Amino acid sequence: MFNFKKLLKLVAIFISFDRFWYCALFRYRVAPAIEHIALLRTLDVSFVIDIGANRGQFCLAALQAFPDARVVCFEPLESAYRVLSKVLYCRDGVTLHNLAIGNVEAQMVMQISEKEDSSSLLEISDLQNEIFPGTARSDSTTVVVSRLSKYLADNSLAQDVFIKIDVQGYELEVLRGAAEVLDRIQYIYVECSFLELYKNQAVASDIIDYLANYGFSLGGVYNLCRDKKGVAVQADFLFVNKEIA
Repeated sequence: MFNFKKLLKLVAIFISFDRFWYCALFRYRVAPAIEHIALLRTLDVSFVIDIGANRGQFCLAALQAFPDARVVCFEPLESAYRVLSKVLYCRDGVTLHNLAIGNVEAQMVMQISEKEDSSSLLEISDLQNEIFPGTARSDSTTVVVSRLSKYLADNSLAQDVFIKIDVQGYELEVLRGAAEVLDRIQYIYVECSFLELYKNQAVASDIIDYLANYGFSLGGVYNLCRDKKGVAVQADFLFVNKEIA
């Protein structure tokens, strides 16, 4: 079946003249997440934290938007991390961690989806597979989980820090584990769901309420996804720290 969106993505990659994008696509079959580029180019950022980096799709887009930025990526799945390491090999200012981010220092069981980037520390619901066919649970594995505060403990953080969170329903636990440093974060970009796609996940309203308590306002909603009936399923939410902006 012809996929027009994929064609547009390929065209965008080809006309980018970005050798890192070419290498990622042709050597490792990783396409940059170009759907985020327009937003990223409107921001002034020097430090990017990519939580749920998968194979580097978002990081490739961020590095083009912010070529001089320091980047830290977190990815718990070994298979994805191996590719991530190759895609970002020798990129200056990039640090990789093979672990998940949450609100504990522990080992936890991750449910592996048939589609790797839909894997989660939460149980995958039937609704998830119904809306996104081919994302049912296929296996499980044990991963290391840590709190983000542990990695941002120093007081030298610049005030133009951007956090991207794409963790398949585990977003609120990631934010709870970063509570001590949220006052030093300028932007938080979170994929939020309006429906419970993973068992006991926090939905968009929960994330909005939580971040409001830390001085963040909603700066925009992007890449809205709907199901076949037209019901809003999920989107990317940009939160802005009102004390810094």
